[in-house]
Amino acid sequence: MKKVFATVVLSLVLVASLPVAASARNVESLYSRYAGKPGVESVSIGRFWINLAKLIVSLDDEGGQTDKDTELAINTLSHISSVRVADLSGCSESVLAEFEEDVKYSSTDGYILMSSVRDGNDNVQILVRKDEDGVIRELLVVSAGDDPAVIQIEGRITEEEAARYISASME
Repeated sequence: MKKVFATVVLSLVLVASLPVAASARNVESLYSRYAGKPGVESVSIGRFWINLAKLIVSLDDEGGQTDKDTELAINTLSHISSVRVADLSGCSESVLAEFEEDVKYSSTDGYILMSSVRDGNDNVQILVRKDEDGVIRELLVVSAGDDPAVIQIEGRITEEEAARYISASME
């Protein structure tokens, strides 16, 4: 009886731990997994600093006239709630190998792949997560290879606004 009870308990513990193990390899958590590792340069900018940047940009106009670039910057900043960047280029080879493996095997459930670029040893993926209204809630750029990095931008951007930002940045 003890063997059966022990087997059942062990099986329940293993089954209960599966969702935790699976969620540990989600692409969403790449920043939090690597931001504190030795050699990683990371920054996290929240709403307060974004609002301060918006204020500085709006005060920097010359003669009270806001130009097209200033308006675009203010509009862009007003739709962003946080930005997190982790640059792994200064990490040890073991951390870089671990990062490349994590990127390769991480789940992208809930994200839409917008673009994927392979150039030599570089592999860059641009992923977005949208809400039920089709509004972009998160933009995630993951680069593995020669320039390893994670860039995570959260906010509320419509596809039309994103298209405007992209076309304005190409002018």
